[in-house]
Amino acid sequence: SGEYTEIALPFSYDGAGEYYWKTDQFSTDPNDWSRYVNSWNLDLLEINATDYTNVWVAQHQIPAASDGYWYIHYKSGVSWGHVEIK
Repeated sequence: SGEYTEIALPFSYDGAGEYYWKTDQFSTDPNDWSRYVNSWNLDLLEINATDYTNVWVAQHQIPAASDGYWYIHYKSGVSWGHVEIK
């Protein structure tokens, strides 16, 4: 896998390419539906090796890695690929 670059939230990205990001800032509050991950026009969006490509998911629904980080693998073949982590 690639080298993961740490990101601060909120975070969004538009564009083609393949990127590896990580953050320890996801909300884990089960009542917090305001913080989410959403994407469209992507070939791949994996978070901690689980596929969340082109779907909306609340951050608390995504389990953390054993070290408390969320590892995000982004891949889009088009310039209008988009991910937002709010």
